[in-house]
Amino acid sequence: MIFGSANSGIKMKIFIPTILILCFFLAGCEQLDEGARDMVLEKDPSFRKVLNEKKRLSEKIVSLRENFKEKKDALSQKIRALKEELEAGESEVEERIASIKKEIGPKIEALRIGAREARVEYGEKARILKASISKLANIQKLLKRKKEFALSGDEISIWNKRSSDLEDEIDTVKKDLDRLRNKTSLLKIEIKILNE
Repeated sequence: MIFGSANSGIKMKIFIPTILILCFFLAGCEQLDEGARDMVLEKDPSFRKVLNEKKRLSEKIVSLRENFKEKKDALSQKIRALKEELEAGESEVEERIASIKKEIGPKIEALRIGAREARVEYGEKARILKASISKLANIQKLLKRKKEFALSGDEISIWNKRSSDLEDEIDTVKKDLDRLRNKTSLLKIEIKILNE
């Protein structure tokens, strides 16, 4: 005998089921055929209770996995649906934003036209101012040399009136230039604000 005593039969009865149980629970053990199971049950009928418990636990594990897979599949489907809804919503929002920006477009264009017109008018007024200042300077030179040119009282009066009119015109044009400069500056800021 292998164990060399009378207790060897008892030790074998304990040893074989223990090995089989380990094989059932440890990964990598090969599947045992029905013959091995029947042999174990014949030698240790109480082991059927352990096998039944293992079967019950295995079924519970399978059930848990199936339930989890169902929940996972359902949640995955919901996630896909939510992603699609989110993408559709994002696309709709972008379309609406583009539409709203189109509404503000004409207002921006109107401001640009206004700024362009103000710049053109500013250029014209600046030319008028330059010409008026030049004329005024010539009249003032003429009036300083009135004796030299032998200007009459009426002629001096006419040139003084012309000088006064030019001074008024220059003041008006300067005010216009300030107004146009401020208007152009304001329009530029408004355009920048609307473009943000």
